[in-house]
Amino acid sequence: MNMTHKHILVPFAFLVMAATPVHAETSIPRAAVVTDDFSLSGERKAGGMLDGATASTNLSWRTAPAFIFDGNKDNGRIRLAAAGSMSATVEAFRADRFEIELDVRPSAQHKGWIGVGIGGAANPSTASFIGGAFLILDSAGKGALLADGTRLKLASKELGDAFHPEGPNRLRFVYDAVAGTVGGWINDRPVAEAVSLGGFVPAVTRAGFSAFGCDGNSWVDNFKMTLLNPHTRKSVEPEIAKPADVYRVLFLGDSITRSLPNAKHQWTYAAGMAASSEATDYVHQFCAILEEALAKEGKKVESRFLAEHGGRIRACLGRVDEYRDFAPDLVVVQFGENEKPGAGSETFADDYATLLKEVSGLASKPQILACGLWAPRNGTPYQGRTAEVDATIEQVARAHGAGFASVQRYAMDPACRGFGATDGVRWHPNDAGMKGYAEALFGAWQPPKGVVKGRRQAEATLP
Repeated sequence: MNMTHKHILVPFAFLVMAATPVHAETSIPRAAVVTDDFSLSGERKAGGMLDGATASTNLSWRTAPAFIFDGNKDNGRIRLAAAGSMSATVEAFRADRFEIELDVRPSAQHKGWIGVGIGGAANPSTASFIGGAFLILDSAGKGALLADGTRLKLASKELGDAFHPEGPNRLRFVYDAVAGTVGGWINDRPVAEAVSLGGFVPAVTRAGFSAFGCDGNSWVDNFKMTLLNPHTRKSVEPEIAKPADVYRVLFLGDSITRSLPNAKHQWTYAAGMAASSEATDYVHQFCAILEEALAKEGKKVESRFLAEHGGRIRACLGRVDEYRDFAPDLVVVQFGENEKPGAGSETFADDYATLLKEVSGLASKPQILACGLWAPRNGTPYQGRTAEVDATIEQVARAHGAGFASVQRYAMDPACRGFGATDGVRWHPNDAGMKGYAEALFGAWQPPKGVVKGRRQAEATLP
């Protein structure tokens, strides 16, 4: 079986400079700067919310309600009116390098923090820049660089006498998309100057600041974002330019789709978790089967991931710009295993439907395949909430014209799991389980006109 299909791993970073859609190639200078000193004027009044206010270059803030204007006409700033997890971000456009600066005073009884960074989520109630990277300073004077939520703890440093408890403390965060590194400085003291992200590519559709667990004495001021070598942005519906001999597959999912090394689980390589190698995870097995089926057409398969350990469907919403230019022919959606038990099926169904609508709206008009739920058991069918979630995935998928690939048959078979150093890894499908995923997906796949599947006719829907 030919395993020569390749992955396209490209740094992404987007910032829209105006609310009006751009319908032609736009000239952007080699450096762009976005600033906000949070001065009080016009509609900006003390006690008013930052949400919806406009920074320079007509960018609007999207923030949690607790970020409010404070100070006076000569010295405005943003104060936190309540504790919690929250963010304030603006949209972003492509650049080779991001540099974000902010004056902060983090105040909290239990080491709350304020941070600056980049991410893919536009949810103002999330402080950890989902899918991105960021620099934080806590109320005890410790700085840290984090990525992919808080999963990647890249560097930390106690500031000692360089920390100013009453503020201001100047945070400076740098993401180099070309080198794949991040750096952070606090009051000109480095937390780390250039830490490798180890292959993790941050999602960058939002940029700004966030806070977690801080009290009402906390504040921020003097925001500045500098983008070096920003790229041009094409129309909302870009012209798709890809070779005629390429078939592209986008995978959206959790650790079954892709997991980077994880020390907690003694997982040491990047692959679908519990596969014995990258080549034997379901992504690679499925792409190899597709390439075999498409060989007579002279097509090769290229793939891209938007997946993470512990991934949930809501964290994938609103991130279309991260894969729009990839112009996929096929999108595989694999979610459900990490949804919170308290989240009702209606909420999950709504989120799943939203994602399918976003994907189906791509200019490339991809075919969509939805993976059923993986819930290991010993020979017994899914029951209760497990059966409900699996049925919800199928119902929503079919309602939106997507194919459905059940993996229940393999989840019921103990021979399809059990590889790995910890129980957390062994819960996942092993090579045999991954093969089951690949064949179930192939069974649900509708080939392009003129292509015959051949001998591989795995069942797409199983009892």
